Amino acid sequence: MQRAPRPGDAESTWSLVSGAITDVAELASTELQLAKLGLDDAKREVVRRAPALAVGGVMLLIAAVFGIVGLSRALELVVPAWAAALLAGLAAAMLGGVGLWIGLRRGPTVPALASANPTNEVSDRAVRASGQPTT
Repeated sequence: MQRAPRPGDAESTWSLVSGAITDVAELASTELQLAKLGLDDAKREVVRRAPALAVGGVMLLIAAVFGIVGLSRALELVVPAWAAALLAGLAAAMLGGVGLWIGLRRGPTVPALASANPTNEVSDRAVRASGQPTT
């Protein structure tokens, strides 16, 4: 059985709602601070690993060059030197193209770059939908 509302009840309800809103705001602020700390930790980790990644990348580049030269030298036993160099270069270009394709396919899309391309169908539709005149 419910009791009839009293004049003081409205004030206590308002104070409960106000307290809940304050608590939610404090919680959001705390979560934001924790997220910033997490990003700072991630930045520090990237900076800490950067030298090792740079050295590893340079060494892989040197290894790739020596591999291409070795492939070219091995092919010189079968075909003329110019053809061996051409075939080794084409093999490296194909591997690089596949790697680039995979990286671009898996990477995030950048909306700013998409809208900078006037021939991009998505940005054309967005401009038409916004009602702005095109130049």
